[in-house]
Amino acid sequence: MNIGELSKQTNVSKVAIRYYENMNLIQSIRQGNGYRYFNEEAKQRIIFIKNAQNLGFDLKEIRDFFNLELLESGSYQIKNKIQKQQHKIKEKISKLKSLEYVLSELDRACDGKMETKDCPILQKLYLAAKN
Repeated sequence: MNIGELSKQTNVSKVAIRYYENMNLIQSIRQGNGYRYFNEEAKQRIIFIKNAQNLGFDLKEIRDFFNLELLESGSYQIKNKIQKQQHKIKEKISKLKSLEYVLSELDRACDGKMETKDCPILQKLYLAAKN
């Protein structure tokens, strides 16, 4: 399939497909007319890339998955990467919960009926910046 067909079938832009190819995440075959031809494996890899990105993995980490797949050294390292990602996500959730708490406190500090210059939210934000 050509790049346009691959783009439509995977819902990934042509620019992204070219980028994945430049990063050696997918491969194409150049035809005599200079056009790229992509096989089913390229399509499956793009689906893998999208799924992994949805789980928070960056392209370098995704390349590591592909390299581990080639090594066929067992699933331990793959499982380890998943566990590390899970830990990162838990840390992010914890930070987001802390931010949510601070925002709730700021929300409770203001009834929304006073003049802007007297708003305790702004005062608290200025205090936080000074500390």
